[in-house]
Amino acid sequence: MVARPRLIPPIYFATALAGMMVLNRWIPVTTVMPRQVAWAGFALWAAGFTCSFWGGTELYLAGTPLRPFEHSTALVTHGIYRISRNPIYLGLVVFLTGSALVMGTATPLLGPPVLVITLQRGFIRHEEEALEETFGGEYRRYKEQVRRWI
Repeated sequence: MVARPRLIPPIYFATALAGMMVLNRWIPVTTVMPRQVAWAGFALWAAGFTCSFWGGTELYLAGTPLRPFEHSTALVTHGIYRISRNPIYLGLVVFLTGSALVMGTATPLLGPPVLVITLQRGFIRHEEEALEETFGGEYRRYKEQVRRWI
């Protein structure tokens, strides 16, 4: 059994967002987005929130745990899970990307790729192994049909 991490993905998300804010304030480097265009970041906030909320709702309705590393009781392949195998994580990254656009400088753009790598290595890889162990061929077929992110 895999040791349960002490920090869950929303903590990494919040840490990345805080780091982006610090970078934006203290090491902005350069403005990369005109202020008028940066407002598109708000649309990404809405899309990211929607994606994460919808994914979490689907898991809740299926009666399977939302927390990483808890034993999944159902393989959810409908709704937003037809588009992404990880819509909750995808939503966090999209929201973070929107935040970087709203901030408008270069250094906050480091946050989203750092979060992707953290989620990929710290959570997704282990979750996929557990899902394959639990659901076998059904999960392998799902993996062939639906991409990890989008």
